Amino acid sequence: MAKPPATKKIPSKNKDGSDRKSPSSIFGPHAITRYLCIPQTGNITGVELTVFLPELLRAPGVLSRFIENGADAQTLARISAWFRATVKDHHTPATAANAMRHITQATMRRYLQEEKWTETRHKAGRYKKPGQVWDHENLTFAGVQNYCEDNTKEGRHKRPPTPNVRFALLAVDVVVFPSGDDGLDLTRCVKAAAANEDLPLMFPRDYGFLTWLLDGPQLARPANQDRELFNRWRQVSWAETPSAHQANTTQQIA
Repeated sequence: MAKPPATKKIPSKNKDGSDRKSPSSIFGPHAITRYLCIPQTGNITGVELTVFLPELLRAPGVLSRFIENGADAQTLARISAWFRATVKDHHTPATAANAMRHITQATMRRYLQEEKWTETRHKAGRYKKPGQVWDHENLTFAGVQNYCEDNTKEGRHKRPPTPNVRFALLAVDVVVFPSGDDGLDLTRCVKAAAANEDLPLMFPRDYGFLTWLLDGPQLARPANQDRELFNRWRQVSWAETPSAHQANTTQQIA
């Protein structure tokens, strides 16, 4: 009896060494690993994190900062859909928001040990926890651990974090770069890294170095801060789409 034709094995690892995710993931199979070390220095806006490092929304410290300052699943899904390539299974507002809500609920329920956690109850002050309140003006993630480090229970997510990934990979599947009040230093750095892939730039290792190479940190204004930013995106209709001139572009390092 003839053997059935061999099936092509799908690689279990991405180019950055992380586990390959299911194509049905809301962020797509090429998003930077959820196990990446959280950058401890440098400003990162809510849009920049959601666009370039969306899997880090699974880190309780990251999500806590956003939820404390007005983010919700609908708004995070809207931001992701505007800037990132659309995943087939989550191309409608309802499916995208539901997928994002699954992430926010799973993350916060595990973190707070509250099975009935919801965004509404959280914003009503039902789940106060020491150290949980985030300074509205703080755009860093100083002190935040990846959830694989902060996970007290043994399981498949208990592992050493990934120290760094190639900086240019943060631009993969990004169809529109943040601009104006949505972007700060990380946007400039990702553009430069993507345009100079021959340079051995790594994230988060070289974030500070590359920021200073590009004329130093930009001044964070109130419009860059989470509360104003998420409130602005909450009002963006799903019927609106980016204009042609906002398409993904990169910049050479002089």
